Amino acid sequence: MDEAAVDELADDKRVIRNRRKLQVITDNVCGMTELKDDHGSFQQYLRSHDSFGDLVKNLRKEFKFMGEMGCYYWLYVVGEDVPDHDQFETEQAPRK
Repeated sequence: MDEAAVDELADDKRVIRNRRKLQVITDNVCGMTELKDDHGSFQQYLRSHDSFGDLVKNLRKEFKFMGEMGCYYWLYVVGEDVPDHDQFETEQAPRK
């Protein structure tokens, strides 16, 4: 999606009008497409990691606005294996 299309969406009252968020959405879609092409499917990319922690770390590197909890929730929603929520919370680094 080019700059003009993002600007047009930013003026549309039916969608989120935060330009940064709209740009990140389009950038992340491009990143997903590249990973799909590199791995054969996006699911194969997700399952190419040695551990859940490695996957979350890589998702946060590859995609903008993805925190640890956002990754956990998204992976849960799309049906990937995630640890029990209490275990996940225990293993997270202490927040300052």
